[in-house]
This record gives sequence, structure tokens and C-alpha cells, in this order.
Amino acid sequence: MNPGKILIVEDEFIISGAIQSALNKQGYSCLAVNTGEEAISSLNNFNPDLILMDIGLAGKLDGLSTAAIIRHTRSLPIVYISEQDNSSVFAVAKETNPTNYITKPFSDGELLRAVELALTNIVMRENEASPAPMRDRVDDGIFIFYKDEYIKLLFADILYLKAERMNTFIYCTREREYKIALSSNHVVLQMAWPALVKTNKSTYVNIHKVESIRNDELRIQNRIITLSKIYRDDFLSRIKKIRQQ
Repeated sequence: MNPGKILIVEDEFIISGAIQSALNKQGYSCLAVNTGEEAISSLNNFNPDLILMDIGLAGKLDGLSTAAIIRHTRSLPIVYISEQDNSSVFAVAKETNPTNYITKPFSDGELLRAVELALTNIVMRENEASPAPMRDRVDDGIFIFYKDEYIKLLFADILYLKAERMNTFIYCTREREYKIALSSNHVVLQMAWPALVKTNKSTYVNIHKVESIRNDELRIQNRIITLSKIYRDDFLSRIKKIRQQ
């Protein structure tokens, strides 16, 4: 009997190959991809039981952003793999409720123990009585703590997010603006809303609010936002467009 299906999301081919070899020897079925986009698109076809996610993916989506998007639609267990053994990275990763967190370099034994523990916990949860489903959960926005109170911010009202040092400014319709004392990656992670798309090093835009695109610029309610070359292809792949010949 096959013990489980594991999706490996790792952009270093040597490490990815070593992980797959170790897991295959134990009878696991594996699929290895090297970008966050590939991980998301492979979910329906491969239908994994567990995801091994490299935090430092070198693509448009890093491991944390990829996990946040996946969490929005799936409750799959995720074991993070990181070469950054420091408390700040771990603190951000912890917000996504990973099943485990292992640091490179790791042995086959450490890897297999993390995988086995994650899959064992799945079986234990399935055997427990299921709690009553959560009803009427707010999913059209998020409450942010601002000036001593929680204010509901509708996702549909967000224009874009801009990072400035360790703060994030959220610009909204009706000229509203909120300053959050968290990094933009942390804010996007907590929102877990796929419509926020990165357009340059410091900016995420609500793709539904973009009014026009010209070369390396976007326009949102008379505001011009830079579309960097490294994010351009990913951004354009997310919109429908007609181009005259």
C-alpha cells in the first residue's frame, strides 16, 4: 500500500532530487516542481497528501506566498524547508500553521521523520470526531487593528499595498489609507487573497482595480504604479486581454 503522495516544491535540483530519492525508497509517490506557480497548478492533477515547501523559492512567488495561496483553497499539511535558520523567518512561517519546519542541510532521517509525523497527524485528525462546520465566516475582507479598534477592510476596496521599510501602507477606495507596522509579505500572507499580485519590489496591487497597462506602468484610479520586468510575465498571465493585429 502506498503510504502517501508528496508534492516537493524546491528550486535546487540537487536537493529536490535527493528528497525525491529518499522518499521513493520508502514507497512514497512524489511530484517535484521548482516554482510556486507550478505547485499551485499541479494540485488538482496530483492531489497530494502533503507538501514539502522550500521557503526561499527563486521565482515570482516565494514559499510563504505560495503556501498562503494554497491555504486559501486547500487544508493540506505543509512542511517548510529553509536554509535560513533565524527567528524572524520562523516567526513569519509560523503564521501559516505549518506541520513542521526543517532547516538545510538535513539528513534523510530528519526528512522522513518530519514527513511521517505530518502524515500520522492527518490520520489521527481524520479518526477524531469532526467538529461542527464553521458558519458565516467572514471571507470578503479582513479586520485590521487601527487606532485602538478593529476595522473591517473589504478586499474589494483595496487598491494596492506599498512597503516602506518594515511598514505596509494599504491604499483603498475613497482616499482611505492605513499604515500597518508589518512587512508587506507578512500582510499579504495573513490576507491570503490571490487577487493581490506583486508588480515591483515594494508593491502588491489588487488586480481587479487595474484600469490600464502601458509598457512598464499600471494605472489605478489615476495613480501610476511601476510594473517591473521580473514580475511582468506573471502579471500579464493573470489577466484576459485582446490585442489587435
